[in-house]
Amino acid sequence: LKFTLLVAITLFLTSNVKAQVSGTLILTVVSVTNASCPDAGQVVLGGNGVGHPSVIFKIISGPSHIGLQQSSEIFNSLSTGSYTFEANDGTQTAQVSATINNTYSPINTNFSVSVSGECTNYTPGGTIAIGAVGGGTPPYQYSFVKNNFANYDDALSVYTNSNTFNATSWGTYQVRVKDACGVFITKTT
Repeated sequence: LKFTLLVAITLFLTSNVKAQVSGTLILTVVSVTNASCPDAGQVVLGGNGVGHPSVIFKIISGPSHIGLQQSSEIFNSLSTGSYTFEANDGTQTAQVSATINNTYSPINTNFSVSVSGECTNYTPGGTIAIGAVGGGTPPYQYSFVKNNFANYDDALSVYTNSNTFNATSWGTYQVRVKDACGVFITKTT
């Protein structure tokens, strides 16, 4: 009876314990992708815990996603800055640090906006043209919205590849330039 009870307790205890990584848990950085767009950095972790079902990867410090836990060793959509990552298999932890550098250059705010053809033949409207845009991540898209609010909801914008707009009425227009990263600059004309 004692032997049967001992076997039953041993089986119960071992069935409720997740298998840990054999040996010392090791965590490394395999690759870092710098942020060519805001919040677009990536870190790929390595080590003997990758692919192990009991290992959880976590960001324990950094500029974004602190506390994020996942079973995948790939962390995406990270802001620029220094991070500390942790791997935990239930009994051991390992840490490693990585830095994501910023390679994004914002859209240059000194692009020109010109208006021509106003009051031609006594018809309302004119042509709005955006001059050379620099910085950001090309290709650029352009939006022209008639309203008085430069901070309007971007969902109201309809973007096109054309940097000119034929306005059919007089008024104040918000001209937006958006880059491939989704970052935009607004000018009022």
